Amino acid sequence: MRILSLTCLAILTTVAIAAAETPSNTHCPMSGKPIDPKLGCVAMKLGDGPDAQTVQVGTCTKECADMLVADGKTYRVRVWSTMKDDPKHPHIKGFPPDEVKEACCNVTCPVSGKAIDPARKPVNYRFSEAFTQKNPDAQKSVLVGFCSDHCMGEFTAAPQKFEDALWLQQKNKKVKNK
Repeated sequence: MRILSLTCLAILTTVAIAAAETPSNTHCPMSGKPIDPKLGCVAMKLGDGPDAQTVQVGTCTKECADMLVADGKTYRVRVWSTMKDDPKHPHIKGFPPDEVKEACCNVTCPVSGKAIDPARKPVNYRFSEAFTQKNPDAQKSVLVGFCSDHCMGEFTAAPQKFEDALWLQQKNKKVKNK
């Protein structure tokens, strides 16, 4: 009985510590929605080699957290895209360019039409409600790559004007990958 009590205490302490962690992100990497701080965090290793870092990732639902726990490697570029840039969470390096290109819904910059730069952190973009009603097959949340900071700024200032171009690239990429 005493061993059982100590085990329960250890489990409760671990859960409390996980819930007390500060997430490295403000929006869920899976859905693009704001995270629910009551859910706690999922610890994930981002990057490869000596640049790898473990970060605490918040999600919007338990289902999103379960997807990260089950197959975090598949979603690590998506997690990286939602991380806050501040001194506590330095820029994660070491993602292979092919992994970044594969994770993005586009191969060319939606603003300039030039090839995306896989060394740049992509933006996790959630299509507008009006767009997803018109295009029900569109993923609601996608990663968007850019060729430059200027283009990223132009996109984030008025993303809806680029939705049709992104959707076309997303459809074309799916067809090529089949």
